[in-house]
Amino acid sequence: SYSSKDVILNIAGAISMDNPLYLKYKNHENINFLGFVTRDIITKEFQDSSFFILPSLGEGLALVILEALATGTPVICSDFTGGNYAITDNTNGLVIKAGDEDAIKKSVEWAIQNKQNLPFLSENARKSSLGYTWEIYEKNIENIEIDRNKFINRYTEKQNAEVKKLDEKYNKIKAKKEDSIKQLK
Repeated sequence: SYSSKDVILNIAGAISMDNPLYLKYKNHENINFLGFVTRDIITKEFQDSSFFILPSLGEGLALVILEALATGTPVICSDFTGGNYAITDNTNGLVIKAGDEDAIKKSVEWAIQNKQNLPFLSENARKSSLGYTWEIYEKNIENIEIDRNKFINRYTEKQNAEVKKLDEKYNKIKAKKEDSIKQLK
């Protein structure tokens, strides 16, 4: 129920021509079904958009969120997209509750009402994407490996100390037993 001067919705991704949503909205002047799009086209779509909305009901960390941020496009996503790690509300987008249609509507209204903040949101979107480069990912993996090795070493040291204590106890008991046997002879 938004006019085309307020909102144009471009929906990317494969959709069946007999899908009820497609049939209901295919002739709306401000709703465009793009179908499958290649990387170069989706990048241009991001660059031409004020916001990217991903109201998914389930993702790990949707890379498309990071791709949108990298183009300076603020993101509105559900809390089931993994985007809540990359999105800070009112800074580079919004995180909404998954499956909450009213939250989607309110987020669109928020975007319309906050058009004057778009340069701020776009700049922050771009900056926030810089924390998700492959180099940083690789460094994080290296740090996880280092932490894992430190944990194993601490655990091994502790385990070795406990084994040493048990050996000492065993040796004391063994020595007492040998002394007892000597005394019996």
